[in-house]
Amino acid sequence: MNDFHIGHTAVTSRILFVFGLENFSKEIQKNSDEKFRKFLSNTTMFSGVGVLIGAMIMAVVQSSSATSVITISLVNAGVLSFKNSVGIIFGANIGTTVTER
Repeated sequence: MNDFHIGHTAVTSRILFVFGLENFSKEIQKNSDEKFRKFLSNTTMFSGVGVLIGAMIMAVVQSSSATSVITISLVNAGVLSFKNSVGIIFGANIGTTVTER
């Protein structure tokens, strides 16, 4: 019975995670204007700046997973390009490494 409960919890949590990610992407698409899209595109144009932004966001949020999920949602919504998101995700992972010590 315990294995069934663990499996059920794992499946349910994954479903809720994907549901939340999809709804977050829809809300970003609906609420972001062109000015916000251009700002993100211009600031993350260079990978080094994206790394710094990712590290700063991770330092504030204290979760590289949350930073990565937000970045992936921005890419999924078409607000941020994949190329520009790579630096942010690297920065989140570097920020995790730096803050763990």
